[in-house]
Amino acid sequence: MARCDLNDNLRMESPSALTAVLATIPDRDLHGLGLAIDGSLNVVPGLLAWLEAAVDWEVNRRAGMFYPLLGPRAAIDDTETDASLMTLAILAACFRGDGRSESKPVAEFLELTAATLRTEVKRPDMLQ
Repeated sequence: MARCDLNDNLRMESPSALTAVLATIPDRDLHGLGLAIDGSLNVVPGLLAWLEAAVDWEVNRRAGMFYPLLGPRAAIDDTETDASLMTLAILAACFRGDGRSESKPVAEFLELTAATLRTEVKRPDMLQ
């Protein structure tokens, strides 16, 4: 599988790039991410709802259920965009900085989520 480059606009415009990164997250970290989302303060509810949906999507995909994953803009409205981007950047930095190699796929997923959200905001025609 090719590595997703966050500077590659063609790949980050599609939720399929997000699904590819989700697939690289180990089961333990995926479930941990889901638990962390469930226990988070509801400061950016659209972002939390989308992250929870994305984690659930990947868990279901691994269990053999297949359905489309919409991009983050489907759950995040204009009033939450800036706070969501800031939250994603902070979370990604935390996962990158913890020193565990298993955390890198989670950081990449969060960074790609932010890049995809920025692309969807700039190009609303990308929404499905």
